[in-house]
Amino acid sequence: MKNVLITSSTYLPNIGGIENSLYYLAKAGTQDNITIVSSDIVNKVEGSSKREELDCRIIRYHVPGNKNKVLKIILNWKNAINAYRQMKKEGCDIVISRYHFSTVLCYLAGLRNINYIVPGVVKYQTTLESANKYSNSIIRNISYYYHYCLQYLAFKVSDRVFVFSDNMEKQVHSVDKSCTVIKTSPGVDSERFYYIEEQSNSLIHLLIVARLTEAKNINIAIESLLYLPANYRLTIVGDGPLLKELQTLSAKLKLEERVKFEGAQAEVVSYYSKAHIFLLPSIYEPFGQTLLESSSCGIPTVAFDSSIVKTATVDILADYAIYAQELSPKSYSEAILKAYELYYKTNKISRKSLRDYIIKKYSWSNLYNKILEVS
Repeated sequence: MKNVLITSSTYLPNIGGIENSLYYLAKAGTQDNITIVSSDIVNKVEGSSKREELDCRIIRYHVPGNKNKVLKIILNWKNAINAYRQMKKEGCDIVISRYHFSTVLCYLAGLRNINYIVPGVVKYQTTLESANKYSNSIIRNISYYYHYCLQYLAFKVSDRVFVFSDNMEKQVHSVDKSCTVIKTSPGVDSERFYYIEEQSNSLIHLLIVARLTEAKNINIAIESLLYLPANYRLTIVGDGPLLKELQTLSAKLKLEERVKFEGAQAEVVSYYSKAHIFLLPSIYEPFGQTLLESSSCGIPTVAFDSSIVKTATVDILADYAIYAQELSPKSYSEAILKAYELYYKTNKISRKSLRDYIIKKYSWSNLYNKILEVS
């Protein structure tokens, strides 16, 4: 039995692919002594997630709500390092980290055998998410270089660096050419995200599950409704800094009755159960856990071609996704119509074959066992 530390900056009940991955990696390692370490930050979410309780220890270090940003960072570092030092004192064989901050602080606390699973590359992610009217602010620039340098250090101090796509491997090497990268795959809970038969309904439901940021490019998905028949409806599950801006856009285009904003939700299966097509209009998406979830439910995805965006959709779904060839609402609407045609009208692509493809290729147990095998 190994003593395994699984860590990131946040954990459930926060919503996100990283938080989910900590849960499923811990679930896959039930034969080992698992400890999850994260901060005590918990964002407001609607509903509750129906998940099996894990037989593992969870340690949450305190992040102070100090208005002085510098002091807050210092205290955050101090509390996190103390938590990781506790793990070293008790004995830790393997570290699995999903965040650059956690990775560096594990190293500073004296932990070794660190496996860093990269969630995204700051150089690309932060640049795209900051591409708005505030991008020249001093605070944003400081934040960018703080996280960029931390991630560079994370690449240096990790014993192994894991990525989920060829695109992400290239991005890591653009930051650290000497970094040895191991390409692997995450998993999907095929029991929780089960196959859903098509609902007989005159409405065609489009679904987005995402944090509302610049990189998600959700404005194009909303604008694409202008080129779609009136029975196409869009549901957006998620919260973020662009919520009000997207709501304003929807109202300006007179699409309030066709676009629903549901906020952040702990349980998303009910939304997948009503969806015909899953939309991923992102311009940057290092992997996209929601792609696995929706595909496991047999829901086809519409995204942009990899030649015009930095996403891993082609790596994940290959020809099972439908790709818009231009970064425009009209091109995206055409891809949506094509997806409905192929998956629902002509059945040229089987929704069940999409699910089978995903659940055979992606397994949390395989990922966990691979990490332990090479550690």
